[in-house]
Amino acid sequence: MRFSLLTIPLILFFTACSAPMPKPVAVSPTKNSIDYVKDVKPILDKRCVVCHSCYGLPCQAKFNSFEGIDRGANNIFLYIDMPDGTFITKNLVINRWHDNVNALFGEKSRLNPKKGTMDILDRSVGSYPNVFVVVKFKDLADFIDLMKNSKNSANDIRRMKKYFISRSDKDFWKVYDWFQAHFDAAEPVNSGLYDLNRYARSPWEKEQ
Repeated sequence: MRFSLLTIPLILFFTACSAPMPKPVAVSPTKNSIDYVKDVKPILDKRCVVCHSCYGLPCQAKFNSFEGIDRGANNIFLYIDMPDGTFITKNLVINRWHDNVNALFGEKSRLNPKKGTMDILDRSVGSYPNVFVVVKFKDLADFIDLMKNSKNSANDIRRMKKYFISRSDKDFWKVYDWFQAHFDAAEPVNSGLYDLNRYARSPWEKEQ
């Protein structure tokens, strides 16, 4: 007996449709009231806002200009290499001030960099790292100065390229694996694979 190419898909389709409906899952309503500010907002702030707070999504840091870095590097994963062989890790979260949020488009015109702030956190937040940063302890003062006082200058770009890890760096996956392993160990219940879709897309040569 010969079958047309559509026979098997049609059989599978109608067989699937004829399967019995699953029984409803019994759900017991919680006895506790859910407060948006206390219960919901912290989850959104930790896992959503940190990645969806810049214009022109998906957020992409581009290291061919200062504006590209300023636009995209909202969520920075920092590794500080200590002299005794230990490490310190921080999450730098850029909070971009908007003069208003009354429209979906033209966000750049409503940003006010003078009012922007940075949070330095002890734990990982967000699932989309924009850039990994590795700093030796001896260079920490220079890195802090760069984060506080960076301007639109070629020298600032050069300094950033010294510390920020390009996706083309020979040690990129080594650094990624370290942050992933650290996340898994620090938060075994909440951890998941870091998504690199919003990692700095434009490659650059590392400065010494």
